[in-house]
Amino acid sequence: MAGGTIVDLDNADAATWTSRTLPATKVVPTSRGEHWVYWGAMQSADGVRPGVDIKSRMSYAR
Repeated sequence: MAGGTIVDLDNADAATWTSRTLPATKVVPTSRGEHWVYWGAMQSADGVRPGVDIKSRMSYAR
């Protein structure tokens, strides 16, 4: 998604933390958890916390 950011959540603990920390947005189920979709690019980062990665510039999500 060009110009967007995906917060990749790999487990229920990550989803709980994200729902308490980030603003609500479109949520897409994945085979291991969820992708939270935001407009606007930011720095990509793996390992934000256990089970949470940020996919944005120079990354991709399916």
